[in-house]
Amino acid sequence: MTNKEKFHAALLAEFTADAPPPFTVFSNAGPKVHNPGTPAELAEKFARGLLDGTAANDGPRVKRACKACGIKTTYKAIREYCADV
Repeated sequence: MTNKEKFHAALLAEFTADAPPPFTVFSNAGPKVHNPGTPAELAEKFARGLLDGTAANDGPRVKRACKACGIKTTYKAIREYCADV
């Protein structure tokens, strides 16, 4: 298993254990329930976002996933860990 796969698995475990609930979005058309996605979809989106710097790296799930992998929560540390150099 590569480091990238290990990091993705750690994120998936965190999103599975602590999945964000659906929430209501209010607009001119009325309230609409928004489902953020399955834990697997969220883990994939976050893994991609953390690697390209577009996802927040200071949330509790990301912090716990980084701790499980033994890395800091900085974008640089995450990229280096997932690069498998």
